[in-house]
Amino acid sequence: MPKVNFKFSLGDTVRVTNYNHAYPVAAAYFRSMGFKNLNFNDLSENGGEGKIFGTDILYGEPVYAVRFTNSDKEVLIHENGLERTNNFKFQGDDLVIVTNNNKTYTTYSDMFIKKAHAEKMGFKNTDKNSIFPNGTVARVFALSRHLDQPDRKLYALVDMNGNETLIREEGLTFVSKVYDKNLFKRDLFINVRLNEEYIAEVYNNKIVVGCQTITKESFVELVDAAKRKGLID
Repeated sequence: MPKVNFKFSLGDTVRVTNYNHAYPVAAAYFRSMGFKNLNFNDLSENGGEGKIFGTDILYGEPVYAVRFTNSDKEVLIHENGLERTNNFKFQGDDLVIVTNNNKTYTTYSDMFIKKAHAEKMGFKNTDKNSIFPNGTVARVFALSRHLDQPDRKLYALVDMNGNETLIREEGLTFVSKVYDKNLFKRDLFINVRLNEEYIAEVYNNKIVVGCQTITKESFVELVDAAKRKGLID
């Protein structure tokens, strides 16, 4: 199944812009996501604001459980019917600098993991992640509010080496220097030294040798040749 990208996160404050994207009858989802009314939840107008308390996938598309601020209403709705109203300082794919690594969460597993009925931040390591040194440049790959303290805005970062960390907004600032965002990849699998000049970068979907992208078959041939010549073990 193709990966589904979620535009919004748990704890986000959103506004309904098109109530026709709501699902008024979805008992199984209401039950698993913690709705109060398990039979019917509907909207009759746009403009209502609330917080996202659950996320899931319905018919291959991202849907959100929203509890409204000024009423008891709850709704299950596709992201095309919502817009963000909260003010995260940084957004996905922004480059940032760590300025106060004391704001890091190293073992917040509830935010690291992905669950069937609650898409979280999707860290590779779901048990513990590192503290980036102050001054580290990194890319935001996910953002969310703290599950128990929603006033705290959290950011999932990846650095140039593929390391990941979770940190509060107060520990970050924008990058002023221009960097290539392609340096901050999460799909880098391994580096293989073919000789003193070339290192092959093996990714999930491609292999790069020097400045040239090659096929997997060609890569295997290169590695075999390098082994025969004793360049690699």
